[in-house]
Amino acid sequence: MTDTPTEIVIPREKAVFRLDRNGRWRNASGPFQNRRIIDYFNAAIRRDEGGYYVSQQHDQLVEKVYFPYEDTALFVVDVQIGEEITLVLNTRRSLPLDTGRLWIENDGLYLTDAGERIKFADRALLKLADRIDFEQDAYFIRAGGGRHRIRVDGPADRLKAEERSFSGTNHKEIGMYKVSVMYPNQKGSRFDLEYYRTTHMALVEKHLKPFGLLRTEVLRGISGGGGQPAPYVCIGNLYFDSADGYEKGGAASGGVLRADIPNFTDVTPTRQISEVLTIG
Repeated sequence: MTDTPTEIVIPREKAVFRLDRNGRWRNASGPFQNRRIIDYFNAAIRRDEGGYYVSQQHDQLVEKVYFPYEDTALFVVDVQIGEEITLVLNTRRSLPLDTGRLWIENDGLYLTDAGERIKFADRALLKLADRIDFEQDAYFIRAGGGRHRIRVDGPADRLKAEERSFSGTNHKEIGMYKVSVMYPNQKGSRFDLEYYRTTHMALVEKHLKPFGLLRTEVLRGISGGGGQPAPYVCIGNLYFDSADGYEKGGAASGGVLRADIPNFTDVTPTRQISEVLTIG
């Protein structure tokens, strides 16, 4: 006969962690940094008549912790765009995009599903950037072969087509990092831009997406200003959700990415990892 596990319930006011308005777990020491712990907490989110809680079991002991949150407990953290648009939540649940359930509130994009309030995290908005339009004081999203108006609830400033503005936001709450791979514009050097932006960047996405790669940019240098040549012939920008995602992904690839560099250039690139503070 199996003993029934003993349940310990921690009320919301005694929880030692919380979920902030951007979907980041925090405690007295600041935002969580360990990706495995973050993923574990997100996957453990449940809801009952008492509200949202996380639960974990150790042998015959079950700990159920109701936690406070600043906006909502559910966030869209990724957007998969194909023939249909699929939304991936922080709880790992996926659901199709229903444009009729979207709304904008206080500069944030939300949707409702089964009575639950779900907010789009900033990194998910990046994926929808080129599908959101602002026209004649109204917002529209292009999806499913159509263009659909998004309702606005309450005072909302313009939600930019690129993404919401982070001006004045504590930079630690953004949780995004940029890796710039810069190729110097050296006289007589070789650089195959078409190979770089197609074949090489496809290789980058294949190996680095499992390590938090959010999106990529390819910039072609045209000028240094004042009639001077561009200092870089090309810059590749990679956006990650953690500061060490690039290095971890590069190490796990076994040198495949660096080995591909001679296929498009004979220039040695310069790299910089930056923390994104604001996006206007």
